Amino acid sequence: MSFATVRRIALFAVILLSIIELGISGSIKDKLGIVTGVLSFVAIAASLVTENAETPAVMNWISVELIWTGILWVLWIATAALGTTQSGGCSSFFHYYQGVYWSYDATYCNRFHVIQAFAFINAFTLLGIFIWNLKVAISAHSLGHTGVWRAPAALYDPRRPYGNSGAMNGKEEHSEQV
Repeated sequence: MSFATVRRIALFAVILLSIIELGISGSIKDKLGIVTGVLSFVAIAASLVTENAETPAVMNWISVELIWTGILWVLWIATAALGTTQSGGCSSFFHYYQGVYWSYDATYCNRFHVIQAFAFINAFTLLGIFIWNLKVAISAHSLGHTGVWRAPAALYDPRRPYGNSGAMNGKEEHSEQV
């Protein structure tokens, strides 16, 4: 299975979990979860739609993909941390805070746990894609292919790496002879 296939499957999984997390965050008015879900859906959907274009879109360049996967990774980690913090009040006991006894309802606790779980899954998935893209870019650049930063991440094939041949996943780079 090629990196492009694994990448697409991982990004589709992030979109699916983002949509589910978006609905759950909306039901409890978790603003960070809503923003993270919407941004993930928009950025990843735009990337997947434009990656098969004849001319690579700026959104699919490795340098740009490193930026948006890094930003989404930070947002998902923050969402997971917020879900973890908010689920701290989930227990069968009442807590005393500022003169008031309180405890979360079980449905809120379950929603916090789902947000937390999906956020960690999405964060680790995006971190894996980020690390792979960074590894590809650095190794290709060190082999002399300085244009790797403007090349689509989905076209990289480790069996035919950037460098001497200039081949990218079966698509040869042609230079016109004069």
